Amino acid sequence: MITPRRASLLAAALLGAACAPAPASTPMAVTPAAAVADPCATAPVTPAPDTVRIGLAEPVDPVGSPARGDPALGDAERLLQRQLDPAPFRVRCHGDSVPVAAPAFRIEAATTGALIATPLVQDLPVLAFRRAPGIDPRDLLDQGADLLVTRDPATIDYAARLADFRVVELPWDRIYVAVTRRPVVAAGTREAVRADARPASVVAWWDGDTACTGPAWSDRPAGRRVVYPAGDPTAHDLATRLVATGTGAAAVALAPGELAAALAGGSDAAYVVPLPLRRVPGCDALPRRPAGAVVTPLVETRAHALMRNHTVRISADADGTVRIVAPGPP
Repeated sequence: MITPRRASLLAAALLGAACAPAPASTPMAVTPAAAVADPCATAPVTPAPDTVRIGLAEPVDPVGSPARGDPALGDAERLLQRQLDPAPFRVRCHGDSVPVAAPAFRIEAATTGALIATPLVQDLPVLAFRRAPGIDPRDLLDQGADLLVTRDPATIDYAARLADFRVVELPWDRIYVAVTRRPVVAAGTREAVRADARPASVVAWWDGDTACTGPAWSDRPAGRRVVYPAGDPTAHDLATRLVATGTGAAAVALAPGELAAALAGGSDAAYVVPLPLRRVPGCDALPRRPAGAVVTPLVETRAHALMRNHTVRISADADGTVRIVAPGPP
């Protein structure tokens, strides 16, 4: 078991002199791990690792507590926050809800480039997060990361060729829709994206959800832009495909706040909107669907976990986010 002093010493060693001093004297309350078989966990790891190194190739906020299901969150943010999640239950990959000892970890030390999270549950390892937003994710694997969650096909293909890595497909978790005044042609959207995607099987729950509906658009003519969230390669590919099939004249990227305002105004030809595949509580993390707008499902996507052999064990939640779990049975 990781003692408070050992965790503090490890944090200092991993973060170096630039690290802020770790909390000094508060003893950790260690909760025994639940002895319940987990059908969503990967194979046990032997010997049990003391530390798991995790690569974060996107910006993260170790202090914030973002809303679950926020489609604007990157996979790195979701991965970090799920380890710190205070909810006393989880919805596992098959949709069943089970109690958990939570949170499982707490942040012990942080710098611009690193985070150390120490376990609050027995038998879990220390987590050493490498923060490197904007880096080529393949470099994180080469630099020693034991775990990386990504949707980047080049990085997934690279890891699949490495003898000391395995690639784990995570649950389908995201659906992209087009929001328009009139129905659009959605042919060829699966082939247009550079991601692990499948055709959207059903109309998104968002289409029939009255709780997250906003005011109807005015009757003014639609513009020529197909708008999508900046920094989302899949949304870019879909917006470009819609333009190619006759919807709008140009694909335009907008920041989250700008996109929400544009969607509410309805002055564009179409809006490509990423949503959680499954309904999430509340509407704070979701855009408001204009009443009467046409919602066309485009594709569903998922992320992959790239895991160094014999170093880390994970378990997937239904929303595609992973938890670091005890290395041995159950």
